[in-house]
This record gives sequence, C-alpha cells and structure tokens, in this order.
Amino acid sequence: MVDPWLSADGVALHLGVTKDIVYAWIAGRGTPVQKVGLLWKVHTSEIDG
Repeated sequence: MVDPWLSADGVALHLGVTKDIVYAWIAGRGTPVQKVGLLWKVHTSEIDG
C-alpha cells in the first residue's frame, strides 16, 4: 500500500503540533518533503519513522 501524502496542515494534525512547528522542521532539519505547486507534501512514513 502506498503511503498517503500529507500537507503541512495534515502533518500538524497527525502529530498534534502547530503548522508553524512543521514549517520550522522543514526549514531547519531538512525534513524529506516535496513541493507540489505552492504546497509542501510529505509521506506519512517519513514522519512516523
């Protein structure tokens, strides 16, 4: 089964943090994300693992 893509809002909801924290992780830690148009997307396996 393919992991679903989550937006920053989805990641924040999934982890129980704010969207600002998610964007800070993306900027600071090099979180493996893909930019799709104007949105950042990440696989759930990347944030759960």
